[in-house]
Amino acid sequence: SELLCGMMDKSILGSGNKKSIFHLLLRDFGPDAAAARMSRLAKLCARFLTDRGFSIGIDDVQPSQELNEHKQQVMDENYEKCEGFLRAWKAGKLEATPGCTVETTLERKMNKE
Repeated sequence: SELLCGMMDKSILGSGNKKSIFHLLLRDFGPDAAAARMSRLAKLCARFLTDRGFSIGIDDVQPSQELNEHKQQVMDENYEKCEGFLRAWKAGKLEATPGCTVETTLERKMNKE
């Protein structure tokens, strides 16, 4: 099977409308046929990218220094909140939320942060 003429883009392949090729395959031939064609298209795309020399480097997936600093700031703030919850629990000042024990309240608060 090969594309004889024309161009295949998002509107033809499947952008959520009922006229897309995958919707028609699903409707006319069933889910197995549609899934098989999706798999073949994924392989075709991977082959195309390989043949065209598409590559991704480590710099493309490593976070920037700015992002690392922001992440550390957010983590520090939330660790401090959790430490506050632990201090309140150890001092007996943590109030239980309705329907929970103090320990369950502590766990819920810490999981939230």
